[in-house]
Amino acid sequence: MFIRILGCIFVLASVTPASANDELRPLVESMGYNPNRIFTQPTAGLLPGDVVVLSGTYKGNYPLTVADTHGTREAPIVFLAMPGEEVILDGLVASLETRDSSNIVFDGLTLTNSQDMTGQGARLTQSSDITLRNIHSTGHAFGLWGMQGLTNILVENCEFHANSSSGVNFGAGIDPNDGLTIRNCHIYNNGGDGFQHAGYVSNLLFENNTIHSNSGAGISLLNGVCDSLVSHNLVFNNSRDGILLRNTSTPYVEPGMQNDNIISDNIVWVGRFSWNDCQPTPEHQAAICLQDLPQTGICQNLIHDNIFVTWAGAGISFSDTQLSQENSFVGNVLFRQMSDEWIFAIGDEWFSIDDLNCLANCQNNLCTWPGFKDVSIHYYNTPHLFNFDVPEPHFAGLAIMKLGMLLIRPKRRS
Repeated sequence: MFIRILGCIFVLASVTPASANDELRPLVESMGYNPNRIFTQPTAGLLPGDVVVLSGTYKGNYPLTVADTHGTREAPIVFLAMPGEEVILDGLVASLETRDSSNIVFDGLTLTNSQDMTGQGARLTQSSDITLRNIHSTGHAFGLWGMQGLTNILVENCEFHANSSSGVNFGAGIDPNDGLTIRNCHIYNNGGDGFQHAGYVSNLLFENNTIHSNSGAGISLLNGVCDSLVSHNLVFNNSRDGILLRNTSTPYVEPGMQNDNIISDNIVWVGRFSWNDCQPTPEHQAAICLQDLPQTGICQNLIHDNIFVTWAGAGISFSDTQLSQENSFVGNVLFRQMSDEWIFAIGDEWFSIDDLNCLANCQNNLCTWPGFKDVSIHYYNTPHLFNFDVPEPHFAGLAIMKLGMLLIRPKRRS
């Protein structure tokens, strides 16, 4: 096992362990950790339950690398920013890297690249039970980049912004990922997609995130995402599709089945103009797009109780008729600001909300303005002005029959 600091490799077996520091125990315990030993610098011989409290700024190609290091689920090894301080890992290649490791927690760190917008803020490979908590990642190509053989990864309460490519980018080829959870994160102003997973993964949970003002799609699920849940996210002001479920040929990841996913209770708003006046503009992009290759398969996905609003693009876009027959849309609210007569598309052909509800696996979808408190296509460069205070998507999608009319059950967002 080794830890690399300031671009140098320290083989832990040959380094004298630093002394433990019990003075910080009350502070560390107040943050919810139950430390075995506490150190104020990375050290040799870390054991399950040890906590390393970092201070100051670390610079180098790899300011912090943790490899072949293992805690336990009951007693993970924790790398923690000193409370009240901004602890900066300023890395040219990867500010924070973990590989071939398990049961490691990183909490409260700022990841940046002061030299150029390349590399990764956090790089995860071939690891399990890794937690990124309260991480602020900016100024790289990718705010978070995780590839191959990742299991039980938790990313929560993090901020990924102003990276030149995607804010959060996961992928897998022959060694699939499983059990990735991304929740309560803010992903914005990135040069690519807000969130992307390309390749094989199951049990992905993406929930309660805010994804806005990215130059790509809000959420991209590509080439092999199965048995996953995308729920209760706010996706708005991105330059391409709000949610993209697609199979495509790439040099790195073969197309794969994308089935048995649930996309529910999300708010997706696609405007007319791009943040920061980027090109292309989003005016013809879809709220949700399903795009497949022949003989591949995007099927048995359930999309329910969402709110989908676009400017001129389709609320729902299917690349072919088969996709419209093999996936379920239930209880969604759709609105197209340029024309609410034609609300979804199959290829280049447009259809109405009644046509949608006549599809084999679609019902109770409604075309109406959802009643956002304050949104405007002119807020594209001031996204903090958007106010999506509306009925909860789940309730907005529950259409009930009353006097022969479809109504929305009212409930305000808390």
